[in-house]
Amino acid sequence: YFAGAIYATKARKQISAEMITMFTENPAYIYAAVLLQRVVTFALCLIYTWWGLDFFHWSFTDGGKTNLWQIPIYVGQGAVLFGLIGMLAYFLRDVVMILRVKPSEYRHGEV
Repeated sequence: YFAGAIYATKARKQISAEMITMFTENPAYIYAAVLLQRVVTFALCLIYTWWGLDFFHWSFTDGGKTNLWQIPIYVGQGAVLFGLIGMLAYFLRDVVMILRVKPSEYRHGEV
């Protein structure tokens, strides 16, 4: 599941509800909306990654194991942390890429 989330983030195929282009064709407004969306998405993913790291640390120090196979709980929770770190890296890429473009030269969907 989280490997798929990383891939969707890399390919920019997440579900979105971008409607700004329906209201304006001004590249500066569209740029501002996309920049805000990318910064907020990165910030939220950063918070979730922090929580995932705390959750992984807790499961690692708690020492819990599954009932039948006695697999440490942190093995499964490590996948969540790995997925969050991967998504965070691609969200950071998206923020950096949009910041490298001038608002007046922004073309929606290119960056």
